[in-house]
Amino acid sequence: MNKFWKRRKPNLLIGSAVVLVSILVLLSGLLEGLEIKTLDARAKLKKSRSLDSQIVLVTIGDKAAAELGGWPITRDYYAYLLHILSELGIKAVGFDIFFGDPERVYSENDSLFAHFCQKAGNVYQAFFFRSLSEKNLSRSGSLKSAILNRFGVAAPQKSKFHFPHGNDPALPLDVLLNSCKGIGHIHFDQDSDGVVRKTPLFIEYGDRLFPSLGFALACELLSVDMNRISFGSKKYIELILDDGKTRRIPVDEYGRVHINYSCRPEELPCISILQLFESYRQKDKAFLETFRDKIVLIAANVSGVPALLSTPVSSTYPSAGIQAQIIENILRQDFLRRSSFPLRVLLVLILGILISLSPVTNKLYVNVLFPLFLLGLYVVFAVLVFLLFNWWFDLVVPVFVIVSWTLATVLNLLWQESRKLEAVVESRRAELETAQARAERERRRLELKLSQKIKELQAIQEELRSFQKREHPEETNAEEAEFRLRTLMKRYPKLEAITKKKIIGKSQAITKVLEDVVLCASTDEPVLIRGETGTGKTLVAEAIHQLSSRGAKGKRMMTFNCARFEAGDPRILLGELFGYGPHHGIANLPKEGQNGILKEADGGTVFLDEVGDLPPQGQNLLLGPLDGKEFYPAIGKRMPIKSNVRFIFATNKNLEDLVERESFRQDLLSRIRIFQIKIPPLRERKEDIEVLVEHFLQKENAKYGSKIREISTKVMNILQSYPWHDNIRGLENTIKFAATKARLERADILRVKHLPTR
Repeated sequence: MNKFWKRRKPNLLIGSAVVLVSILVLLSGLLEGLEIKTLDARAKLKKSRSLDSQIVLVTIGDKAAAELGGWPITRDYYAYLLHILSELGIKAVGFDIFFGDPERVYSENDSLFAHFCQKAGNVYQAFFFRSLSEKNLSRSGSLKSAILNRFGVAAPQKSKFHFPHGNDPALPLDVLLNSCKGIGHIHFDQDSDGVVRKTPLFIEYGDRLFPSLGFALACELLSVDMNRISFGSKKYIELILDDGKTRRIPVDEYGRVHINYSCRPEELPCISILQLFESYRQKDKAFLETFRDKIVLIAANVSGVPALLSTPVSSTYPSAGIQAQIIENILRQDFLRRSSFPLRVLLVLILGILISLSPVTNKLYVNVLFPLFLLGLYVVFAVLVFLLFNWWFDLVVPVFVIVSWTLATVLNLLWQESRKLEAVVESRRAELETAQARAERERRRLELKLSQKIKELQAIQEELRSFQKREHPEETNAEEAEFRLRTLMKRYPKLEAITKKKIIGKSQAITKVLEDVVLCASTDEPVLIRGETGTGKTLVAEAIHQLSSRGAKGKRMMTFNCARFEAGDPRILLGELFGYGPHHGIANLPKEGQNGILKEADGGTVFLDEVGDLPPQGQNLLLGPLDGKEFYPAIGKRMPIKSNVRFIFATNKNLEDLVERESFRQDLLSRIRIFQIKIPPLRERKEDIEVLVEHFLQKENAKYGSKIREISTKVMNILQSYPWHDNIRGLENTIKFAATKARLERADILRVKHLPTR
């Protein structure tokens, strides 16, 4: 037995010290702020669910306010809303809107609103106190106290709770106050970081307690009389139901309940007031029946109205949504329950005992793994209990216990081991020097052997290369593509300048495109360029023009994007392309007429991009100049026009399918596809990605003076594996983003962290 305690003495001493410090930390609340943050993290882990079906939120948004005359809307609309809800048989209505001032324009609307409040008999109005304090500063005999005496519940003489005291209440208009069934305060308890995690269920004013709006509506739904609420327990507020059963609401000493946010704000069942008005007008019985026996919260969701609060699950949670959560917590008995202080102390003691009884060994990993296992087990337990049962067990102090003990034990073990190592170092030094000499001899022997193997491998590779050339002379590999590319450059020096700046690549596919460019540049016949968006169809068109005889003479290429017809006025756009003659009364067009692109480009090239979007009238007009004949203006007086132009077309659509659907002329297609160039998408020529990336990176370095000299292998692998549906344009935008981010970090290597998130 003595041997057992002797071996465990260091562990027990460390464990006792850690437990003592942890209990002091608990008493001081030093880590309470961090504990609250872990609670928020656990709240975000919970799966969001829909709000209780007995609760409905009717909201007045920006659109509704605008259609109803602007914010604030006149109160006859609220009267009409109460009239509708009364007919639908709702349980109660709560206004999360404060009506403290009379209506400025139509004062009679206040009386109308009050009339329907009184007629409904189940309306609760919102109010608030201008300040809260720990002491009761209100005078029970004041006018406001007399008005409020018919609301709330009498404060118990010997209460175990320290309810916050309200000062200077801001009340609804007297006419509304006298017509409503009850009132509820709209205060929330915001922590120092501005987050609403709990709310006072009651605020004391004079000799009465006034419930929160959500609590009052929950009592209405449960048919609980305010006078049948018990404050006898120190941990609970009890609701006594009609059948004699009770519902307990766990609260702290200030009567505050921790709100269980089970529903994200975007999943709140919000119905626009306009939708409700329209459904009532159309007598949509299926929709209106959903309001029967429900609690309805009416709230404003208008820009500029400060109704959004920060909560553990969202930084923009509507105040009405928090009231709805309070109602749901009470209905479902779905509260957050924190372990009591004695239980937290007991938990610290149990953890201290468990880690003190951990295996006694000099192995460092054992002294770390067991506490880590215990830590992981406890964290999983605390998270699961929270997610499944809404029980809040502290995480920070137990983690502090385990981590502190682990660090202290490891430091003690390292100190003991250091003393042993000092004695071993000298005896091992000679052995180490001998081993180093032996290792050096072995290294030289292996280097010599490796050098021989490398030479053998190079000879095998050379033999394999020769075999491939003999057996497959027709195969076009990367080297052959490079050879073809070099041959093109030598034959057409101007092409080399184009490829360095515009058409970048070394693959067989891009070599084939360049060969087609050279072929098409040698003729004046129309060319059709096919390819997906972002593959560089415009660059190929420019290359054809520059290499052609027209480009050599300095003639220009004019571009017209036919996709503009989808959004623009076809007459004006056709006039821009074919010109228009003198006319009378056509708006936005000079009366004397004007030449179009086809005439302006006389002697040069016209590039029609997205030709598949050209409307039928434009297709008809295009047949004349394609055949070298005269053509006529699209608008105004018909005067024959003659122009010598070469046409290049581009599309990302299947024109044959358009012909089948009779949205593109067959005879026009036959004329424009005499020569065709198919630009493959980037995903089919991934060997060009590395060259393109280097080109784009050089452009960024030159443009901004940055010094990004290298791209990491991981980045290149990611770029090679990405499908690039937006092709070269998407790759260039990605490199621009990554280079900008790397430049701001003054990095000289492009890494994965610099890439945009996709």
